[in-house]
Amino acid sequence: MSIDIERLMAEEATLSRQELWALLEQLEQDSDARYQEAAERIAQRLHQLGNAEGRIALEALPAATRIVREELAALADAQNTLLEEGLLLAAVLGLRAFDKRTLQQRVASKKQLPATERTGLILRIELHNGSNDSHASARKARAVFNDLRQHPLPDGLRLSDRLWRVHQGAERALLDMLNAAVIRGWDAETALRNFMDSKGNISVSPAVYEALGQARAEQLAKALQDGLLNVPGNPRGLFRRVLRTEINRYHGKAYMREGAQQEGFKGFRFRLSPNHRVRDICDTHATVDQYGLGSGVYPDEAACPWPAHPNTLSYVEVVFDWEVG
Repeated sequence: MSIDIERLMAEEATLSRQELWALLEQLEQDSDARYQEAAERIAQRLHQLGNAEGRIALEALPAATRIVREELAALADAQNTLLEEGLLLAAVLGLRAFDKRTLQQRVASKKQLPATERTGLILRIELHNGSNDSHASARKARAVFNDLRQHPLPDGLRLSDRLWRVHQGAERALLDMLNAAVIRGWDAETALRNFMDSKGNISVSPAVYEALGQARAEQLAKALQDGLLNVPGNPRGLFRRVLRTEINRYHGKAYMREGAQQEGFKGFRFRLSPNHRVRDICDTHATVDQYGLGSGVYPDEAACPWPAHPNTLSYVEVVFDWEVG
């Protein structure tokens, strides 16, 4: 293998990461839109359950619960499918750094292919209708996908476990909010009746009227929307964290496994992202020379501590024998 090819592999890996961030940005936009749409559908359906005063009455609570569960179940299925497709595409991008045909073309033309020529849409088409080379990449990507999905993460959870926690947490949080608001509204309505005198005058705490307002379909829908999208630890943010972490991990692992098969392979270098601002364990991994191969260089995937934590921006690059020593 010539030095030109090895250099171009590094350049191709850079393009692959650029495409990865573009893919991740699109996936995050799609994911956010689906959470927003689910919140809007819940609001529309709850509005139809409101009584003459616009409140969700206690007797309508089972129907309201069913609405929330149905919408969140559909959302979970859609988000899981989005993530699975994204993981496969990320793995394909990880393999692209070692695509011999692309590299030979670039050696011949002395021209760097722009990342925009290989968009997520093109990759989707190739996965289903592409050439033999594309099918080979798809098979390799599927193998990486299956292997990573079956093996537990460092915390002992599989990806499916993590997704289940996110989706179940969303259902539990929203149903708790729904039950509390409807029951408080029912209690407040009962209090109003009990404190009404013979002339129809009422003297109760402002908290009673607040509880009545919280049981109104419009206000309740807004509270559920905030619970799904905006409050600290909201499900949308938790899913985005899983999305970012796993897309990056599947891309990097596919890159590492293909890289280790290249002629002259010597190890992997742990690299910090240009956007790395806060010192953490990644700084140590990127500078230590534990194996005598140079700063941040590890002999194989098992020895390499990447990824060091969720949401990491760090990455790895292949090191060849001519670069060591």
